[in-house]
Amino acid sequence: MARRCPERGHFGIGFGKGVVLLAILGMVAGAGVASAQADACAAPEARQLDFWLGTWSVSWTEPDGTRREGVNVVERVLGGCVVEERFEGPVEGRPYAGRSWSMWVPGERRWRQQWVDNGGSWLDFTGERSAGRMVFERETTLPDGRRVRQRMVFRDLARDSFVWDWETSSDAGTTWRNRWRIDYRRR
Repeated sequence: MARRCPERGHFGIGFGKGVVLLAILGMVAGAGVASAQADACAAPEARQLDFWLGTWSVSWTEPDGTRREGVNVVERVLGGCVVEERFEGPVEGRPYAGRSWSMWVPGERRWRQQWVDNGGSWLDFTGERSAGRMVFERETTLPDGRRVRQRMVFRDLARDSFVWDWETSSDAGTTWRNRWRIDYRRR
């Protein structure tokens, strides 16, 4: 049992030695956390979005038939652990900009993504790569109270192009309806 010693600190070690001991313990603990994070970021699954990295010309057709174009810049940030997206282009004739941050979460064995944009949206997704596609999905409640699923599907993945589909399902994922298709071409 530790003995309290008021003139040398609380438990028989001097203040200076106590500070050094705490600093060493902090470094050891911090090194363990940093090592675990680095290992998670180096996992093969953490590279599943590498096809998306780069600067992309994006194009789509609005519901009224108008062809639109924009730019999407996607890069690794925060030591390579996070994939950051910066999207810009007109939607329905108005300037539109959005950002997302995606990260492989090893403890969950899936991806997480957060999206925000200048229209006030904040969307959270979970994702996985399967059958040559990358799919991020979420469930939400619409303003009229209906529960729907929404998903982004990255498909037809090639070195310099792919297709991105925004789909919704009102029957718990039995059927999906495409709401927005974007064609990606590497710049």
